Amino acid sequence: MINRILITNNHRKTESGQALIPVLMVVLIITAFAVTIVTSSHREVKAADNSLKDVQAYYIAKGAVNYTAAVLQQATNGGDYPANLTQPPDTDGNGWTQFGDGYYKVDIIDTSSRLNVNTASAADLAKLPICQLTDPSIAANIVDWRDADETPTTLQNVTGAESDYYQSLTPPYNAKNAPFDTVEELLLVKGITPAIFYGQNGTIPTAPLSDPANSTTGL
Repeated sequence: MINRILITNNHRKTESGQALIPVLMVVLIITAFAVTIVTSSHREVKAADNSLKDVQAYYIAKGAVNYTAAVLQQATNGGDYPANLTQPPDTDGNGWTQFGDGYYKVDIIDTSSRLNVNTASAADLAKLPICQLTDPSIAANIVDWRDADETPTTLQNVTGAESDYYQSLTPPYNAKNAPFDTVEELLLVKGITPAIFYGQNGTIPTAPLSDPANSTTGL
């Protein structure tokens, strides 16, 4: 009688262990599902927060431009007088102004003396400091890059560069023979090095060159 009882107890223990395995599997599945939902929710919240910040930054920048344009219009009487501006309230020592939950900084640069690299003549380009102080042929090189022919330009006893020069480089390429699309394209022109374009300290100099995308001589 005792042996039967012992056998019966062992059988019940085995059944209990087998029943525990499905329970554990269900718990693991529910836990993994909960973790997935929480992770997905955190990602959605972060994405929504980033989207909100992007929208805020856009409208802060747009408001800053509109505000600056209005202040310039009023201070110069529509361009009749030189601008005499004061920084707006809530501006720190570095020029950043608080606007709501964000900050903006506006730099006003006089571009009336700048040249359009797509329309300026070789003689006007030769007056640039980079041509007078570094390489006189840069002006001719700029003209040869944008003009439609393969005939080098001669200016002040210097000759420009066409595709035959650029084909000798590694890697080789041709002169564009078309207008500049961006100011950075000047880096492909013979004689214009990164040190000249960006400045010796790695910053863009205030050279009198305008954005080629603009059809006027100023920005």
